[in-house]
Amino acid sequence: MSVRSVYQFSSLLRKCTTLSEISHARITHAQTLVNGFIINVTLQTDLLLAYSKCGLIQDARKVFDRMSDRNMHSWNIMIASYAQDSLYSDAISVFDEFRKLGFRPDHFTLPPLLKASAGVREVYVGKVLHGWVIRLGLEDYVVVGTSVLEFYLKCGDLVDARRVFNSMLWQDTVACNLMISGYAKAGLCAMAMSCFSNMIGKGVKMDSRTIPSILNACGGEGALMRGKEVHGNIVRSPFFSTDVVIGNSLINMDGVSTMRSKMKELGLTKTPGCSWITIAGVIHKFYQGDCSHPLAQVIAEMLGQMITVLMLPDAFGRGNHI
Repeated sequence: MSVRSVYQFSSLLRKCTTLSEISHARITHAQTLVNGFIINVTLQTDLLLAYSKCGLIQDARKVFDRMSDRNMHSWNIMIASYAQDSLYSDAISVFDEFRKLGFRPDHFTLPPLLKASAGVREVYVGKVLHGWVIRLGLEDYVVVGTSVLEFYLKCGDLVDARRVFNSMLWQDTVACNLMISGYAKAGLCAMAMSCFSNMIGKGVKMDSRTIPSILNACGGEGALMRGKEVHGNIVRSPFFSTDVVIGNSLINMDGVSTMRSKMKELGLTKTPGCSWITIAGVIHKFYQGDCSHPLAQVIAEMLGQMITVLMLPDAFGRGNHI
């Protein structure tokens, strides 16, 4: 087996990155078999990557299962391929096998696994992965830190998400967008606005995903005026005149304002949003803007304390395990 021949086949396989080029990958695969080169770990890995990039996950798995020597790269490819195709349980299953063989995850292994854990709501698995991130000192990799943050947000755990966000050395546009969107989806408009204000104050640039998220957060009655305050920032941004989503978000915000004014003129009222929780068999209801609960003052004070602590950048040490 000549080095030159292996290099030539490897180069051909690495050019196969889309489904339209799959025929070239299959031809090259056949040629490696005919020439007896398929036992070469480099070619096996390149073939695995080619099938994965072309979206042929079953073919990729066949190559993976037949590999005589699976290196770190091949394990990462297989895990990422399953996660990319939303086959989350399969990704976690491969990782279990990976761990049993004594491999340790790296900064390429963990992001797709965190995505898979969130996809199947495996909170325990995700927290174990977060533990790996901390033990291996990988939290400062931007893609890893962002993946941990996104995991907690997708699982609806805003408290741990905020802890991760506060501990990030690089709170870039992606991280800020995730945090703003998480607060907006939870209806925590004030927190979303505070995060947006901090983002602008630190000089982090907005992008086309920032603005719809913050405008959605401003859809609530109490935050409407704040939404108008950020309107100027949006109009001055380079995305205002070219992004349809941003334009629609602004129209929707203006529509909400007009609708509320019309309802007020007609003497109509909107049923306020309500959430409830059962404690010891007793149902406790909470309405938007309602302070009639007998422990309303205590709840408000406790919530304020929690928010204050979470807003402190050094409230949670970087070495604390979740």
